[in-house]
Amino acid sequence: MDEDNPLQRENDDPPPEAPPPAEGDDAVRIQELRILLERYPLYKPAHLEFIALLRRKYHALRTEEARSELESVRNFASETMQVGERGWLEWIEDEDKACHDLEGRLKVVDLCARAVEEQPMSAKLWKVYVDQLEGEYRKGVATERKNGSGEGDEMDEGLGEIFTWEMLIGVYAQAVEVIMDHIPESHLLWDRYIELLTEDLDAAYSESKLQQTRNALLTRLKTPHPNIDATFSAYSTLVTNYEDANYEKIMVSTNKIVAASKAKYDEREMHELQLHRAIEAVDECGSEENITAEWYAWKSYLDWELALPKKKMDVELAMALFERAVMRYDYRGEMMWEWYLDFLAEKANRSPRILPILERAVHAFPALPSLWSRYLVAMEARFKSVEDLEKVKNRAIDAVSKVGEEPLLEVCLAWAGVSKRRILTGSVEEEEREMLLEEVREYMKEFRNLDPEARLDRLYIAMCSQMQPPDVDSARKTWKGIVTHEVRAKSAKLWLLYYRWEFQWGTKAAAGAILRHACSKATTMDDAAAIFDAYMSYVTEWGDTTDVEEASWKLRKWKEKLPLAPVMATTAVTTQLVQAAPAVVVGDVQAATEAPLAAVAEECTPAKRRRSTAQEDEYPGSPPNKKSRPEHRILSSEGGPTRQAGDGGMAPKRDRENTTVIVRNLPLEIKDLRLRQFFRDCGKINSLKIVLETERKTATATIEFESLMDVLSAQTKDMRSIDGHEIEVHVGAGSTLYVTNFPPVAGEDYIRSLFQEFGEIADIRFPSLKYNTHRRFCYVQFLSADAAHKALTLHGKKLGPKEKLIVKISDPNAKQERSGPVYEGREVFLRNVDFKANEEMIREVIEREVGEVESVRLPSKVPGRHQGFGFVVFRRKEDAEKAAGECDGKIVVGEGERKLCIRLSEAKRPGVGTGQAVAVAGEGSREGMSPVAGEEVGDKQQSPPLPPSMDVIRKKTLAILNLPDTINDTRLREVFGKYGPLRKVQLRPEHGGAVVEFVEVKDAGKAELGLVGYKFGRGMEGMRFGRLEDLMKQEGVVKKEEEVGGKKKMKEKGEKKGGKEKETIAAPQPQQMFAPRNVVGVASPRGGMGAGRRRGGLGSVGGPLRRKEERVDGEGKKDAAADGDASATPAPKVKSNADFKAMYLKK
Repeated sequence: MDEDNPLQRENDDPPPEAPPPAEGDDAVRIQELRILLERYPLYKPAHLEFIALLRRKYHALRTEEARSELESVRNFASETMQVGERGWLEWIEDEDKACHDLEGRLKVVDLCARAVEEQPMSAKLWKVYVDQLEGEYRKGVATERKNGSGEGDEMDEGLGEIFTWEMLIGVYAQAVEVIMDHIPESHLLWDRYIELLTEDLDAAYSESKLQQTRNALLTRLKTPHPNIDATFSAYSTLVTNYEDANYEKIMVSTNKIVAASKAKYDEREMHELQLHRAIEAVDECGSEENITAEWYAWKSYLDWELALPKKKMDVELAMALFERAVMRYDYRGEMMWEWYLDFLAEKANRSPRILPILERAVHAFPALPSLWSRYLVAMEARFKSVEDLEKVKNRAIDAVSKVGEEPLLEVCLAWAGVSKRRILTGSVEEEEREMLLEEVREYMKEFRNLDPEARLDRLYIAMCSQMQPPDVDSARKTWKGIVTHEVRAKSAKLWLLYYRWEFQWGTKAAAGAILRHACSKATTMDDAAAIFDAYMSYVTEWGDTTDVEEASWKLRKWKEKLPLAPVMATTAVTTQLVQAAPAVVVGDVQAATEAPLAAVAEECTPAKRRRSTAQEDEYPGSPPNKKSRPEHRILSSEGGPTRQAGDGGMAPKRDRENTTVIVRNLPLEIKDLRLRQFFRDCGKINSLKIVLETERKTATATIEFESLMDVLSAQTKDMRSIDGHEIEVHVGAGSTLYVTNFPPVAGEDYIRSLFQEFGEIADIRFPSLKYNTHRRFCYVQFLSADAAHKALTLHGKKLGPKEKLIVKISDPNAKQERSGPVYEGREVFLRNVDFKANEEMIREVIEREVGEVESVRLPSKVPGRHQGFGFVVFRRKEDAEKAAGECDGKIVVGEGERKLCIRLSEAKRPGVGTGQAVAVAGEGSREGMSPVAGEEVGDKQQSPPLPPSMDVIRKKTLAILNLPDTINDTRLREVFGKYGPLRKVQLRPEHGGAVVEFVEVKDAGKAELGLVGYKFGRGMEGMRFGRLEDLMKQEGVVKKEEEVGGKKKMKEKGEKKGGKEKETIAAPQPQQMFAPRNVVGVASPRGGMGAGRRRGGLGSVGGPLRRKEERVDGEGKKDAAADGDASATPAPKVKSNADFKAMYLKK
C-alpha cells in the first residue's frame, strides 16, 4: 500500500471547518492542494477543501478570474465524482447571484437539473429546482400580460415559451415520485404540488385534471408522512366538491388506506426522531462522539427496517432510507453503498433502477473497485451489449489506475470473469475468443507478482479446460508456471488445486505424481500437514500395493525434513503451569496447589533460593513464621477459565441471538411436540418457548437452533401452513436485550415488570453464577425486534440511589473494555497488615508517604477484625506505581514492626476462583466469637470467651440443596434476612446449593419452617433443606428441560452411573414439610439403639435427603418403603412402545 496515497488510507478525517485563515495562508494551501490533486485527482477531501478555499477567494475578490477558476474546478469535480448536496446548493446559490441575463438564468436551471440527477433523494435540491422553474414561469406569464399593455421587459421576452405550465407540473410530478418515500421531507414538494393541481382544477375544470389531482392525493395517502391528516382532509374536500354522490363509498376505502399508512408511520416515528436528533447534534457540533452517535442511529434504523418480516417489509421505504443514508455520507459512504447494493441484490434484484443506482455508486466512489465489479456483473446479468460493457470497463480501468495497481487487479479480475462466461456460453466466435484469452494472458503477466493466489491464472485455466474444444495443454502449462513461481509455490492450497485439476482433466497417476512432488517440497509450504494428508488419502483410495508400502517410509523421510517446533523457554513452562492451576483467591491457603508449582519452578530454575530465605531477604524485619506463608495472588488473564490440554480447545461460543427464529401466527393450542415435529428437518433445536398472545388469538414461539445453517433451513418454512394457520418465520436478530446494573435483589418478576409495557416478552435469562457469583445481568428476549428497540428508552433510567440501568441490543461479538481502579492501575494490594491497624490509620500513613488516597478497604470475616490484608485505591496511577515500587516493605502502620508488602492489583480471571461468594452481614457476630488474644476492647483487656461448639454452629446453619445457579447471595440475604440477623451467606454452585448461617439458632428454625417449598421464580423447584454433609457430597446439576409428550425431561449432568450420564423423567413431587432439625425448646433425640429413628411432629429431623431415614406420613405412620419393603409401594407403570407411539401421534 502506498503510504503517501491518501486514497489508500483507512482513516482520513473530513476537511476541518476551521475559522477563515489569513489571505496568505489560503494562497499557500491552494497551491498545496493543486499539487496534491495533480498527483491524486480522485482524492475527494482535497477537492472539497480546494473548492471551499476558491469559493472564499471568489467572495473576497469578486473578480471574473476567481469565478472562472472556481467554476472550472467545480465542473471537473462534478464530472469525476459526486459534489454532494451541500456542494450543489452552494454552487447554485453562487450562480444565481451572478446571473444578470436570460442565459445566466437558464444556466442556473441546468445546474439544478444536474444536481437532482446526482442527488435524487435531496428534497432541498428538488425544492430549489421547482422554485426556480416556477419563478421563471411566473415571470413569463407576467411578461406576456405586460407586453399586451406595452410595459414588458425585453429580457423576459420568450420566457413563456420556454417555461410552460406543462413543464412545471411535469418536473413537479417527477420530483414527488422520486422523493415520495422520504418520510421527514417529502412534504416540501408534495404540499405545493397538490396545491398547484387544486388551483388549476378550480380555475378550469376538466375530467383529466380531476383524475390527475385525485390520483396525486391517493398516491400521497398511500405513503407514510407526518401530515397525513391534512392530506386526508384535502382529499375529503376534493370528493365533497366533485364526487359528493359517492362520498361515503369512496371514503370507506380511503380510510383503510390511511390507516395502513399511519401504522407504517407510527412504527418508524421513534427511529425518525432519534435520527433527526442525531443529525441535528452533528450539524451543531461535529464532535467524534456525535458523529458516532449519528452513524449508529442510521445503522439501528436500517437494521430494524431490514429485520421486518416479508409481509411487513416495504422495499420502497427501505430503498428511500438507504438513499437518504448514502446522500448524507457522500464523503465517506463506501460501507453504506456496499450495504445498499447488497440489499438491492437480495430484495430488489429485478428493479429497473439497479443500473442507475450502480452508475451513481461508481460516480460517488470511482476509486472503489468492488463497485465497478458489481456494475459489470449487473450489466452482464441484464444482457447489455458488449460495447456498453467495454465502455464501463474502460471507465473503471481509467479511474482505479489513478489509485494503484491492487485496485486495478480487482477490476481486471472482474472483467476476466465476464470474458470467461462469454467464452463458456459459446456466444463468441473463435477469433474473438482468442482475443479474449490473449487479453487475460496479458493481465496474468502484468499482475503476476501482485496476485499470490493466482486468481487470474485460475480463471484462465477454467476457460481453457471448459471451453469447446478444451485446451488442456495450455491449462497444464499454466499450472506448472504457478507451482514454479517463487511465492506461489509456498501455497499448499494451490498445490492441492493443481492436484484436483489433474485428477479431473488428466490421469490419476499424474495427479499422484503432483502430490509426491508437493510432499518433497513441503518444508517450504505454509501447510505441510494438508499436503501429507492429501497424499495419504490418495494412496489409500487409489494407490497400488507398491504405493501403499512406500507411503509410510516416504512420509517419515519428508516429515523429518520439516523444521522442529521451537523449544519453550523455562519461564513459559512455569507460566503455563501457573495458568493451568486453579486460581488463588486472596486469603485462601492452597498449599496442595502451591507445592507442586514450587517444585516445578525449582526444578526449572536450579539457582532459585528457598522460599523462606527469599521472603526474609525481601521483607527484613517481618515476624518469623514456622509455616511458609501463603502467596496472596490476584491472577490476571483476559480469557475465561483455563482448559486442560487435550480438552479439544474452547467450545464454540453460543450465538443465541443469531441462531433464534421467531415463529408467529401459530394456533393458540399448539403444543411443544407438534412444533418440534414441524421443524425437525431444519436442524438441532437447542430450546423452544411458546408465548400465548390471547388478544390476537394466536401463539408465537422462539426456537433456538444449533447453527446458522439451521436458521436458514427454518426460514424456508415461512408462509407454510400448520394446523390451518399460515405461519411467519423470521430471524430473531435484534430482539434480545442485554440488561445490567439493576438492583442486586431484582429477579425475573422485577425485570418483567420493567419491560412488559414495550411488548410481549418471550424469555428472561439470568446467567449461571457457577464460575462467577458476582455477575449481575440478564437477557430479555421480545417477540419482535421493534419491541426490543422501543425498550431501549429505559437505558439510563435510575432505579435506586446507585443503580443506573444499562439496556443494549445483545451482541455476542461485541466486547467492552473493562474499567475501574484495577484496570486503570490505581489499586494496590496490601499484605502483612498489623491487626491493630484500621482503615483510617492506613489512609493517614499512606497519604503522608505516597499520595492522595481514594479509598481503603480491609476485608473482614469477623466484625471488628480484618484479615491481615487489604486494598488501597489512589487518585493517580503514578502514586500506585510509586507505592508498589519505592514503598514496598518500607511503610509501618500501627504500633508493631510489621512492614507493609505492597503489590499492584491485577484483574482476576473472570470465571475462575469466584465460584463461592461469602456475604457477611453487618449485624451481629458469631455466637461466642472472641477477639484476638491480646486485643484491647475499650480501655480494658478482656479474656477471650470460649469459641462456639460445632454443634451450635450446625444448629443455626441451613443447607439449601437445590438452589438454582442464577440466584445471587443478595437475593438469598433478602429472603432469609426477614427471619433474623445473618452471620453469613455462602453460595455453593459447584454443589448445587448454598449455606446460610444465622446469628441465633431460633431464627434458623423459623426460616426453615417458613421457607420450605419457597420458589425464587417461575418454573423453579421449591426450596429443600438438608444437612451440610449432604450438600457437600452432591454435585452441581446443570438441567436442560425439554418438553416430551407433556412431561418435562431433565438432562442431569453430574450424576453418573456406570460411567455414563443418566437421564431421568422428573415428575412433579408433592411439597413435604421439613421441620427444623434443632429448634430451641425441643429436646434432642436420645442416643442408643433407636438413635437412627426420628419421631414425627414439629421437632423431628425431617427430610428425604437424610440417608437411611424413615419417611413419616401426616398421621405418624411409617412408610413401608423406608423399611425396605418393596412390595408395599407399587412400582410405577412402565410405558410400552405402543403408549409412546399413541402419545406421539396424538394431536
